[in-house]
Amino acid sequence: MYVAGKAMAEVISDFIAITSDAYISYPSEEIKAVRKRILAELENYLHHITENQPTGSVSCSEKDADARVKAMVVEEQMHSKLKEMSESLEETKRKLEQSLIASRNAQQFTKNVSKLSTPPPGLLAQREKRKRDYEDLDRQFNDIEQLRKKWKSTRATAEPK
Repeated sequence: MYVAGKAMAEVISDFIAITSDAYISYPSEEIKAVRKRILAELENYLHHITENQPTGSVSCSEKDADARVKAMVVEEQMHSKLKEMSESLEETKRKLEQSLIASRNAQQFTKNVSKLSTPPPGLLAQREKRKRDYEDLDRQFNDIEQLRKKWKSTRATAEPK
């Protein structure tokens, strides 16, 4: 019983050590494998306890009865502790998944904003061409205005009043 209890304590300490930073340093598949291993160790321990308990004997000593009750209490405590740890592990996993989703969304948003802030390569060339075309049209218009004024002035001097 002492050996099984010691093995159980080691398994639980491994479980606590692994789950404290498991989602940060291990992929979820590795965590599942470790969790399965720990649960298998627990099953082995519980099976060992139940095999070593006397069954069907009515005349057992108070000491044996107390030991069985204590073992059952310890078993129930361990089961509840493991359940708490499992729920905590699931909560941590859920939070990390949400954080990952938020991070991906932020990256996509940043990517979209950078796309919007830089115009497509052809657009700048089109803007420059339009600007040159407008400047050419403006020069031509000014030239036409100058010719018109010149024509009016020469016409006014050529015609007698």
